[in-house]
Amino acid sequence: MTDSNNRNETNNHETINHESINYESINYEKDAKCITAALAFLLLGCFFKFILIGYQTIALILWGIGVLILLFGYLPYNWMKRLVAGCTILFVMGLCIIEIPIVSAAKEDIPNDADYLIVLGAGVNGTEPSLSLYNRLAASENWLREHPNSVAVLSGGQGHKEQISEAECMYRWLVQNGIEPERLYDAVG
Repeated sequence: MTDSNNRNETNNHETINHESINYESINYEKDAKCITAALAFLLLGCFFKFILIGYQTIALILWGIGVLILLFGYLPYNWMKRLVAGCTILFVMGLCIIEIPIVSAAKEDIPNDADYLIVLGAGVNGTEPSLSLYNRLAASENWLREHPNSVAVLSGGQGHKEQISEAECMYRWLVQNGIEPERLYDAVG
């Protein structure tokens, strides 16, 4: 009888401990989704920062989204979540107030008789143009072919891990693609 009483006490003890854990508060599936989503945004940000040179702003935005996902998933109090949400909304509104005029101004018609074209630098991978710079160079080449009296002012310095300046890279690329060197001006040197 003593052994069965000991077994019952042990079973009761286990039941009490088992019931004292609130399994509803542990949501492993939610945690996994939160961490997976945050990691996806953080890795995508790394891709834009380190693989596609010249897209640093997009990388920063993606990293910010990843951090916000983690914050919302793990902030213990609702007032903290509201504070982060409010700051995020203010940031997005400010970004829109700044970016909307910039984007709308960029869509205005370009004068067809411009004497010059200014090409802004956008990162160099060693001695090759980044994807962003390549897109600018392709557009510049098209403009210069369509407007044979126009000249291009090439601007852009030499950044970290760049073997040549952005302006030098643009000059070489445009000359290799058939644009006359006398139509190209290096704004750096």
